[in-house]
Amino acid sequence: MRRLSTHQWSGITQFLSLNDLKNLRVAGCGKSMQHLTDPCLTRDLALRCDMASFLLPPPLSATGGKRGIPNADTVTAQLWTLNRTHLTITTSQQLCLNRLKHMMDSGCLNSVTHISICHGSVHAESIGLLSRLPNLQHFRVLDQVDDGGESSKNDDYSSSGDETRTGEANQVLDILDSICQSLSHMNNLLHLDVEFDTVVHGSRLIYLRHLHHLQYLRLRGFDLSDGIGHLHQLSNLQTLHLCHGNFYSAPPKNVHEEDMTKLTKLTEIEHVHLEGFDNLSQRTFQDGLFAQTNNMRQLILKHCQDVDPAFLPHISNMTHLNSLHIINCAFDSTILLESSVLQHLNNLNLHTLSLFYVLEDASRLKVLWGLSNLSTLNVAFDDDVDKEVMDYLRTWIIPTFGRLQTLRIFSEEGMEYSTHGQEGSANVEFEQFNFGDLVDLE
Repeated sequence: MRRLSTHQWSGITQFLSLNDLKNLRVAGCGKSMQHLTDPCLTRDLALRCDMASFLLPPPLSATGGKRGIPNADTVTAQLWTLNRTHLTITTSQQLCLNRLKHMMDSGCLNSVTHISICHGSVHAESIGLLSRLPNLQHFRVLDQVDDGGESSKNDDYSSSGDETRTGEANQVLDILDSICQSLSHMNNLLHLDVEFDTVVHGSRLIYLRHLHHLQYLRLRGFDLSDGIGHLHQLSNLQTLHLCHGNFYSAPPKNVHEEDMTKLTKLTEIEHVHLEGFDNLSQRTFQDGLFAQTNNMRQLILKHCQDVDPAFLPHISNMTHLNSLHIINCAFDSTILLESSVLQHLNNLNLHTLSLFYVLEDASRLKVLWGLSNLSTLNVAFDDDVDKEVMDYLRTWIIPTFGRLQTLRIFSEEGMEYSTHGQEGSANVEFEQFNFGDLVDLE
């Protein structure tokens, strides 16, 4: 294989998956397999812009000034960007705006359809340029707070330190606002994923109102007590993932019912994930986002405190719903679901069900006898699951669901333990879950 030419390698790589190609490049990174670094073999992989010399600030010349874009770099750029569809920026290394603009003006990046950027506030100006790409369909941007501890330098001067931090926070908000404005130019976007550690006011969602082709939207780090109504024009949305605030900050006001009722035009919605939406009432499910239930297939309510139990009867009308997850942690304020309310779920054809900290005890699960196609059940209880509870689950609950394959029991401490029941019964797994954790529920 070491003697294969680039042309011969191109005939092989077309049959490899992206992961296989990545692994092969890592394994053959030495000189003996240097053909694997040829740009024509890696066009299906994402181009690391922050590692591409032709996009980074040029070195200083002998006279102290910065050089322009050498012809060699232009040729290299054309080779590496030809038919390239994915770009990614993963570090805080800034791009050279002049070089980026030159490449865009020359059409080198017109084939790009997917962009993923970390440290969004560092690359705000680059995002402003990239937002004009004609074929951009998928865009993901994250901006994370730098906890480098620099603020500690001002601890002895609390007044000046507070002023400095306030000024820095306002500056970050201005930068994030500019990123939101840039999103408005991505007219062909199908998939948008935005995550900010600094919470931005929901009024900035006005910049998304004309993204009519959008099918997937994930927003984390927005104060959705205002502005969520701007999403009502996104009539092609199929997946909507909204987090009110983020892991670090919960806005002081809840999401307003009136704003939720404006989302009734989202008739194509199939997957909904709401996080931090407290005090959701029956009206929200009856007249708001969930008024159109024909296409709903997955619903996740995560850390949504004190949700009105009356929402379950309305959910039972979602005839295509096959995945329902009510996810809370031990510290969330929840309202326990009575058996009379839980019974409404028997009208559904659920394959996966999660109920965290909303059941008084395991016996409540017996009323769900109608879920004959349930294959995965995830539960978390206020009390520890001891041997007595485990025996009850095996004897009475698991047999209730004839096709159950996996029963996962979550708790704060968790247990690195799984067990197989009697022949034909489900696997029982113990896992850990705390506030904000990402867990596999399917």
